[in-house]
Amino acid sequence: MTSLTIDKEKCIQCGLCATECPIDIITEKDGEMILQHPGFCLFCGHCKAVCPEDAIAFPSLPDHEFVPLSEADAAMDPDRLLLFFRARRSMRKYRDTPVEPEKLEKIIRL
Repeated sequence: MTSLTIDKEKCIQCGLCATECPIDIITEKDGEMILQHPGFCLFCGHCKAVCPEDAIAFPSLPDHEFVPLSEADAAMDPDRLLLFFRARRSMRKYRDTPVEPEKLEKIIRL
């Protein structure tokens, strides 16, 4: 997988990407955001999702996975809900237990 990059022309050094990186591979040095050990990137997308200037790029991941979502999109139809899911990022730890069929049915019906 190709690693992430920071477009220095777009970056405004706000530091949001560094704050959100769960493994601290983005940091500020001499007034510039830099990548330390980009090969360790988890490709979670937190940094790209919070970047106000869209300065973070994941060459190996499609851009449609990182759709910005405004606060005005509160009432969601199915298409908007899908965009919401693509715009959100979270890290999870999963249990090795099956999900109850009724819960899966409920999710599918939404």
